[in-house]
Amino acid sequence: MQLFIDEFSGDKNRSKHLELEMSREELAVLLEDIADFAPADKLTASVDVERVETTFRLHISCSVDMEFECGRCVRRQVLPVYAEGDWVMMLRRDFDSKYGGEEVELLEEDLDVTFYEGEVIDLNPVIREAIILELPTFARCEEGDTECDLAFEAFIGEKGVAQQEEGKIDLRWAALKDLKVSKN
Repeated sequence: MQLFIDEFSGDKNRSKHLELEMSREELAVLLEDIADFAPADKLTASVDVERVETTFRLHISCSVDMEFECGRCVRRQVLPVYAEGDWVMMLRRDFDSKYGGEEVELLEEDLDVTFYEGEVIDLNPVIREAIILELPTFARCEEGDTECDLAFEAFIGEKGVAQQEEGKIDLRWAALKDLKVSKN
């Protein structure tokens, strides 16, 4: 997804609303290094752009369904992801010419700036960041999903569930309990 700066020519200060889509295949390439999650459908995005000279303020809302395999019950699931955020994009050469050699005191709101060069702003890194920030760290069904709990119990057995609930053993480390250590 790209934003062409010449669409804002004429006025130095101009606003625009865009509705964009990214195919499932394009999104899969963008998120190819994300473990456990894959796009199930196309991404839709709503982008509000405000231009102030060479600086662009973006408000992006996007949604996509992401597929994953639950880490407990191993069933394929779909997670609806809705991401929203604000970004400031500044032209690199303008920033360098204004502040290149002098010491600049930065405020907290100044620190969240992304730079662009040329006549095109690539929205892909911004979309990627927004989606990643909304994904859970562990791919699993929602808490309290009865089917997931039953499948997990069938997989590890009643004894395993009881041990895990009692906190006696973390099943990932259970095999180490049977390890014999020789003293030499």
